[in-house]
Amino acid sequence: MDFPEVFTNSNRFLIVDNETKERIDTHIAATKRCLNLRAFAMARIHLAIALKLNPDSAEAVDLAGVLADVDFL
Repeated sequence: MDFPEVFTNSNRFLIVDNETKERIDTHIAATKRCLNLRAFAMARIHLAIALKLNPDSAEAVDLAGVLADVDFL
């Protein structure tokens, strides 16, 4: 039996089922791929979807910082 993953942020809990976790991972991977290709507009789209699915994702928040840095270069 698969149990959903639990993400925490301060006093709230966000329960993400396995299908949603896979979607988040897919969009995070697409964000990284777009960053490597310097396709920043597409990276922002994939990152926005990942953050909408799980705003508490440390990896997505980290990628947002990376994207903000490269936008200023």
